[in-house]
Amino acid sequence: MRLYRATLGFGAMIATLILMIAACSRAGSNSSLHPATDEVAYVGVVSLTNSKISKPNRLVRIDKAGNLTTVAEIGNTYFPSVEPVQDGFSVPGTNSIEIFSKSLDKIRSLELKNTDAATETRSTSSPSGSFAAYVFNESDGGQNNPEKNVVVFTNGTSVTEVVNEHYTSALTVCDDGKTRWLENVQDGGTEAQGRSGFVNVVTLENGVVRKDRIPHTFKQLPDGPNKLPCRDSPMYLQSRNAFYTFSEAASGFHLISEIPAPQMPTELSARLSDSDGEKFTVVGTDLTVSQFAIATGEPIFKSQPVEDLRGVVAARIFDSGIHLVSRPKSKKGQHAIQVFDNSSRQLKSESIPLRPIDDTQIGVNPKEGFYMITSIYPVSPM
Repeated sequence: MRLYRATLGFGAMIATLILMIAACSRAGSNSSLHPATDEVAYVGVVSLTNSKISKPNRLVRIDKAGNLTTVAEIGNTYFPSVEPVQDGFSVPGTNSIEIFSKSLDKIRSLELKNTDAATETRSTSSPSGSFAAYVFNESDGGQNNPEKNVVVFTNGTSVTEVVNEHYTSALTVCDDGKTRWLENVQDGGTEAQGRSGFVNVVTLENGVVRKDRIPHTFKQLPDGPNKLPCRDSPMYLQSRNAFYTFSEAASGFHLISEIPAPQMPTELSARLSDSDGEKFTVVGTDLTVSQFAIATGEPIFKSQPVEDLRGVVAARIFDSGIHLVSRPKSKKGQHAIQVFDNSSRQLKSESIPLRPIDDTQIGVNPKEGFYMITSIYPVSPM
């Protein structure tokens, strides 16, 4: 399960992150405390954020001792993500998708023709990690292209681009390469916390795009981290006011049930919630991890408040648990990667304290911006 919600604002994490870079400066970089190892634990993306200075994002390897090593500079995409693809990794570059091997050697650069990849809004990969997809926002904020998005699918050797004129969500990639997403079409009506309208399910398969309208008027359009089915199974969708179950057949989609959305914690910050198509998981502002069944709205679990969740800046959510990049209070401001275990409902005792990338990172004035990890993917278990 690899889809993130992509809220484009950083407001919820700005204050914490400005303090974070100052804390890293005080911590210094004593390599004797963290001897290097060839065992790569994570691949990640580091970005300079909230800054007037323009510096390229960096693809980094993170070893099991917490050392960060820059693999490549990869352009200036806002909020970029790394995804597994064909036994390697993909990441947005400048007007491109960059492909790296499992050992993080660059293999190729795949040129994009319909987007400059300046702003990523979401990404995902197939369950097997063979294929990946991204959505880039190309809207101009005005009347010409108010909701324009470009969906980019890659198999590691080529890319397919699809231009959408409406809000795009629920990006899903199947193991056979089929890629699906929702296209929200507003009807001009408004509700208390959202917009009403109808939804198209868009499917890209073997280079052919098909749109199927869901015959239902949504009082509030689905905008959460939904996932769409790859096989003959129910489609579960959530919006702010309701959870839906639809069947899918040759004749189209049919509503099975609509229930009020349960009371759920507010997402702590961007991309800290996810869905596998049946379950919804969220890291909340109440410092808990909660999971709900979309079909029934019933809670599956809710953890006790975890103080170290305060300051989480990036996450990768799986069925078994959540890999978190944070500035835990117990680590005195130092970046760390921790794992929340869904079975025990608590953080594992082990964590990886992260060292600054280099002197350039340490030297950035916090008032001029700060470095943060926007995305991680585990290469080997902790």
